[in-house]
Amino acid sequence: MGGLKIKISKAAETLGIEEMLALPDVFSGAGARIIKSSASSAIGVRKLGDVELLVKRFNYKGALHSLARRIAGSRAKSLFKRSEALFEKGLPVPEPLAYAEGSRVSYFVSRYVSAVNDLGNLSKERGLKTFPALAASLAKAVVAFHVAGAVHGDLKWTNILMLEGSGKKGFEFCFVDIDQTRLCRSFDRKGAAADLTAFVGYGMRMNEREWVEGEFLPAYERELSSKAGQGVDMGLVVKTASARYAAWKKRQKTARHGG
Repeated sequence: MGGLKIKISKAAETLGIEEMLALPDVFSGAGARIIKSSASSAIGVRKLGDVELLVKRFNYKGALHSLARRIAGSRAKSLFKRSEALFEKGLPVPEPLAYAEGSRVSYFVSRYVSAVNDLGNLSKERGLKTFPALAASLAKAVVAFHVAGAVHGDLKWTNILMLEGSGKKGFEFCFVDIDQTRLCRSFDRKGAAADLTAFVGYGMRMNEREWVEGEFLPAYERELSSKAGQGVDMGLVVKTASARYAAWKKRQKTARHGG
C-alpha cells in the first residue's frame, strides 16, 4: 500500500479504505472533491459505495519533519485517537474510521457529516434571532460537551454544524475541526471559559452580540448549573472577548489603510 501503515476501525473494515489510500491521488475519481488545500494539508470528500468520507491529508515538509513525525506520531494518528475517544463518549463529532502513516504523508479518514449549514453561515443568511429555540439547544449541546470533560480549542461558529432535520423539531449539532480538542477527566472550567471566549468573540464579529449575551450565555449558565452545579465567570469571558474583538477591529482597520 505504497509504504503506508494503515489502521482501520471495525466499523469501516469492509468499505475499501485501504484500496482508496493506495490510489496515486486519493482526491481523484468520480464524486471526489477537494474542500481545502495548502502546502501542508488537503481536505476532500470521497464516496465509497453509499458512504461519503472526509479525508484529511497531512504533508511532511522535509526529512526533519518526517523524522519528527515518526518519533512523535503523525497528526493523522493523533487526530484519530482524539476523535475516537470523543466519539466513544457519545459526543457529537464525526465518526473516525481510519488513519494511515507514510514516510512523506499521513491520512485521517472520518465519516462525512451531512449538514444543513454551519452557525456562521446561518448568521450571515438569516440572523440567529430568527430561531427562537436555537440558543437553548446549542447551549445544551455545548454544556454536554464541556461536562463530559471535552474542550474544543477552536469553538468558532464555522466549526459548529447544524445537522439535517434541524429546525423542525429542534436542533442537532456536530462539532468539527477538532485538531486542538482535548478530553479531560472532568469539567475543565478554564478550558470551557476559553471555548466560550472564542465563541463570544466570533459572535461579535458577526454582529450577533445581542443574541450571544442576551440568549446564548444565559442559557449556557442555566444548563451548566443544572448539569454540573458549577459556573464560569461570564463577566471575564465577555471582557476578554471584547478586548480581542477590539484588537481584531484595529488590525482590520490598519490593513484596509495599508498599515
